[in-house]
Amino acid sequence: MLSISSNPRWSWSLAALVAGLSCAAPVLPDASAQNARAGRVVGNIDGISHDGGQTFVLGWACQQSNPASIEVHIYADRSAFDKPPGAFVTAGKAELESEPAVGHACQDPKGGKHRFKIELSNQRLRTYHQRKLYAHGIAIVGNVENAVIGGSGGKRFPEPAWPPEPQGPNLLDGGRVAVFDTAKESCEQIDIPDTQARAFRDDKGTIHLVATHYVMRASPRADA
Repeated sequence: MLSISSNPRWSWSLAALVAGLSCAAPVLPDASAQNARAGRVVGNIDGISHDGGQTFVLGWACQQSNPASIEVHIYADRSAFDKPPGAFVTAGKAELESEPAVGHACQDPKGGKHRFKIELSNQRLRTYHQRKLYAHGIAIVGNVENAVIGGSGGKRFPEPAWPPEPQGPNLLDGGRVAVFDTAKESCEQIDIPDTQARAFRDDKGTIHLVATHYVMRASPRADA
């Protein structure tokens, strides 16, 4: 029997086949090395601000060594990792300009945009006010877990900051006039002396007189 190795022709073919397989084999990325380059999620809740009738939670968040802006999720009572988990409230993105100190913490030499200003609507504040506030940074690359950022649980949702009600008309803005009761049935029961009162006109044109002694309604007059 003739073995393959003893035949030069077969030996050359086998060697070429092995070489071809080694060249065609794909180069797979090292998963552990890729994950090692994916930094952890960090950040901090800096405070809560009011701007007119709006309320915002302020802070910064990022995934270290990655310049991209990440999402931030707001929870009430507890974090999403607790049992039972907290209640999801709203979400935003850390995409505002950040200062060098934040860039350093994010390991982002170019600075990037890592600050967030997330609105807390009055409707949400009505539901969650005085409950603890938590914020989560959401990882965007690598096998990295989301993280609860600094300051979570140390602040509470504030009371709703409703805008001030528009100022109503002063119904007692009329000039002082001398009045007396002219209703027959009232005259028969009450003798009201001539005195000063304030007058105003309603949307139907009726003139109302308000005095300490009596309140009456007079009919509209063309010259009033």
